[in-house]
Amino acid sequence: MPHSFVIAKFLPHRSATWTSHYGLEKAASLNSLPFLALRVSRTDVGVQDLGRQGHFLFVISPEKPTGVNDGCYFTLGSSLIVERKMLHVEPPLRPGGRTFYIHTFPRLLEDAQFEFSPATVPHLPHRLEEFSFLAFCGSVMAVFEKFVKRANDARSSGGSELVEDGWDSWSGESPYEYRRDPGGYVFEYLEPQSFQMSAAAVGATSIYQDLLLSNLLQATHERVSPLP
Repeated sequence: MPHSFVIAKFLPHRSATWTSHYGLEKAASLNSLPFLALRVSRTDVGVQDLGRQGHFLFVISPEKPTGVNDGCYFTLGSSLIVERKMLHVEPPLRPGGRTFYIHTFPRLLEDAQFEFSPATVPHLPHRLEEFSFLAFCGSVMAVFEKFVKRANDARSSGGSELVEDGWDSWSGESPYEYRRDPGGYVFEYLEPQSFQMSAAAVGATSIYQDLLLSNLLQATHERVSPLP
């Protein structure tokens, strides 16, 4: 069960190294707050490793996910009750007696270029018990497949065939370069004592806004290479 509860901070500048110089300057001006997360290996949530070691992070917050992600969560409690969407964490993770939720979607992917050994990632002294961890991973895979299916349905051409990947012109030919896929985000992992657990995850879901803003900035200032 290679998972751990961590304190992570998104690093916009290091995540934007593939953008233009102006994009790097803009990314350097962004700032994000630390957030509480569960760090899980790619293989445990159904992603074949293929030589890449990046892990996924799942946001932990006192706020339930809403909107399109409504229902994509588990409560972190002192027992496993799948019907009530509750997982067993030992020792309990309830700073100040608050209820905490772990979001099963979206999953935040580490950039595989910035690998960390388990010994170099500080983590909190909390663990999901085995069956809770298995229930969590199974739910993550099911939720991800649901969103993939929804996205594929949305890409329907209106005819009998789906729109093909890479399609962007009526002729099927494109003179444009596609932007580089960054393949993940760069995070800093903080020592637990540097994080105010009594106020943990207040506004933690702002990490989603941080990533959205970063993605928009990078798409605007992407570096395009000439065709070979």
